[in-house]
Amino acid sequence: MTDSAYTGLAAQLISQVGVNAAYIFDPEGGLQAKSVRDDSPQLDSEHAGRAFARTLSGLNAQHRSGQIDLDLIYGEGRVLLRTFEGGFLALLSDRQVNLPLLTLTIDEAVQKLRSQEGLQGLREGEAAVDEALQLIDIARTELGPHAGKVVELLEAGRGSRESLSAAIDRAEKITRYFIDRQKAEEMARKMRSTLFNRKG
Repeated sequence: MTDSAYTGLAAQLISQVGVNAAYIFDPEGGLQAKSVRDDSPQLDSEHAGRAFARTLSGLNAQHRSGQIDLDLIYGEGRVLLRTFEGGFLALLSDRQVNLPLLTLTIDEAVQKLRSQEGLQGLREGEAAVDEALQLIDIARTELGPHAGKVVELLEAGRGSRESLSAAIDRAEKITRYFIDRQKAEEMARKMRSTLFNRKG
């Protein structure tokens, strides 16, 4: 899997409920990709990656299992670790999180990491993340300090073009109702032009 595909998956993961940050490491703990919510603390990925890798290597040598899961609690947060053939995935969350839902999220992510059939979906997700960043830039340019809610909608919709299109519709509505109708229409026109590669 390419580094860009890893980056796309990490960005998709932080759009899931309960995930504050996602890190993908190689077997030695080298960082392959990360994505962190704006309001969330970050790991010291270099030191944490090496420490996680040593711990997972020791457990693997002791238990000789193909997959290792760890749930580490620290302060007000927790880290879920899951190994896969090319390394391991770390998800950061709040301590009081819906653990079954978070476990399902990491299960699905590891399946994507393991599946060659999932590569195209990851590439599409990566493209959607790039497009979301372009749309967020448009929102901030058009709305300035009032762009916060629109940015939240676009960040939540960055898993696919379909969800981004729906986010644009919602963003246009709230901007029309609460800010300015003309700004809403202009912003939405520019966003749809960017998303669907139309000129004008």
